Amino acid sequence: MRNVPAVALLGIGVVALLAVGVVSWGGAETAAQEPTALAMDADPSGNSNTSVGDVEECVEVALGAVFDVDVVIMGVKNLLAWESPFVYDKAILKVTAIDVRRFQSANPRSNVINVSESVPNSSGRFYMGAADIGKAYDSGSGTLARLTLEAIGKGLSPLELPQIDFNGDGPPDLGPTLSAVTFDELEHVGDVDGDELFDGPTQQARIAVDTSCQAATPSPSPSPTQAPAPLPDGDGDGVPDESDQCPDTPDGTDVDASGCSQAQLDALKEKEKQDLIDNATPGMNLTATLDTVTAGGSTDLLAALADASGDPIPGVDVTFQIEEQPGSEADLEGDDAATRTSDAEGVAEATLNVGGTAGEISVSATAEGETDSITISVVEAAGGAATPGDGTPQATRTPAAGSPGPDDGPDTDTRASSDGGNSTWIIAAIIGAALVLAFGTFGAWRFARHREF
Repeated sequence: MRNVPAVALLGIGVVALLAVGVVSWGGAETAAQEPTALAMDADPSGNSNTSVGDVEECVEVALGAVFDVDVVIMGVKNLLAWESPFVYDKAILKVTAIDVRRFQSANPRSNVINVSESVPNSSGRFYMGAADIGKAYDSGSGTLARLTLEAIGKGLSPLELPQIDFNGDGPPDLGPTLSAVTFDELEHVGDVDGDELFDGPTQQARIAVDTSCQAATPSPSPSPTQAPAPLPDGDGDGVPDESDQCPDTPDGTDVDASGCSQAQLDALKEKEKQDLIDNATPGMNLTATLDTVTAGGSTDLLAALADASGDPIPGVDVTFQIEEQPGSEADLEGDDAATRTSDAEGVAEATLNVGGTAGEISVSATAEGETDSITISVVEAAGGAATPGDGTPQATRTPAAGSPGPDDGPDTDTRASSDGGNSTWIIAAIIGAALVLAFGTFGAWRFARHREF
């Protein structure tokens, strides 16, 4: 079974439901001949609700374009409900809409409910799903869901339906799940290892925004039945050594995306500040506590305007400015520029949040006609480790009392969207309650189980 346990199951009246029988509901069809498969189709033009055309692996679009992509299913039998994470590059794409009333709604007896997260979604991970409560099981091939996306940044973004191992040390916790009913049994289609996740063929796709599909090839995703080996983490702070900018974090300390605790960042800032004061030259002087930052992290910028003797001048207004960046998410305390006044020692400070796109960020500091610039390198998290988007320290060890432990699933990921949408499990609970009132005996769609993430 997966690592994330079910909090509850809406298993009401299964025996009564099955007593009604599949045949009397009239939804079961002849088994599809081909094995069930899922795919992301970057060009939905050849698809319909009940057919799949040529599946395109990559499509090129212009910056600012609003376009559709499809989640298609092939060769399924007696589908009742489904769910899946959809993963994309949040610096390049945004989810603006989803339509799940397609393949499952083609049957006139269907009553499909959408249990996806709210849109728009710009978190890089969008949870989607649907269930047919109209007692009409669906078989065949077609468009399971149509996603509307907006191109908000340049680059090559994946379109993936992955299996996700939140802890990085065991079987997947989450992934595509297909629930179907065969005669008197609820089954999870394509599950070969008993974790209820779809292990069948799954084709991923890409979107190229203002670039070529051949510009770069993303690294292949890990096998859905094999968890990647954990990367070395010498200080045990949850950030692999390859990405850790502060490799000696004391045990039990909260760290940010770069593996630095607040105390370590403060110590680095004080050292860098003293070096700046001691070594300032006439004019503007700019430095940073970290010149290499893991995506999702931050660094403090320190600037000093020095007089002809090289002494920093107090009370000077210094404007920090982002000149260039690889994506669109980097900011100076929430803006592209920030003006700060130098303190009694002649040093002005501002925090640069580097965003989630790897590359180089050029920043400048200007005061009284004097300017200095530096470059901050942004590196991807080793092994695709999750990083917070705001650069603030996050708890990576020693859960607080009452919070999920290692065997209870991850405590750093939720099913709520970053834009404030309801989490899918809450929606499922509401729908489950409605089903209890409306149908009483209808409980076979185990899809609506509650789970903690």
